[in-house]
Amino acid sequence: QHSADLILADVGPNLGAINRSALIASDFLVIPRAADLFSLQGVGNLGPTLHRWRADWRRRVENWSRPAFELPAGRMTPLGYVVQQHSERQARPVKAYRRWAELIPLVYREKILQESGPCPQSPDPHCLATLKHYRSLVPMAQEARNPIFELTVADGAIGSHAAAVRDADSSFARLA
Repeated sequence: QHSADLILADVGPNLGAINRSALIASDFLVIPRAADLFSLQGVGNLGPTLHRWRADWRRRVENWSRPAFELPAGRMTPLGYVVQQHSERQARPVKAYRRWAELIPLVYREKILQESGPCPQSPDPHCLATLKHYRSLVPMAQEARNPIFELTVADGAIGSHAAAVRDADSSFARLA
């Protein structure tokens, strides 16, 4: 028998001290990415910062004589990324998003994994999921205080909204 605890932490999009502490305590990372310029620039900042935090933490732990409690390992192992909030037409990202989405694998490999050269596979094995922008389902879910994939007719999910709820359910199930 083996017992495992799984704790998911969602940190804000900044590289401050609180997020650094949460990430150092994490064994694995899933990095959400939007298909836009600012998200790619964020990966450019995040990658080197993660590597520096990991190295700094290792040095601190090595120099710690006798901690009174168990210290985090500071692994922060990237599991992959999720592309989110893009618009789709006929089950493909629209051109404006597709251009940025196609750059994510290269930037992720260079900045997060520190690998160079062309991406060896398509689709990118580091892309865990692609979640489109569910538009009005988000405020509906907030008002109903439910995930978008659990919205019901009583919450206003009728017609095309009901189809979008089923689509969201399928997308999130694939991600999980």
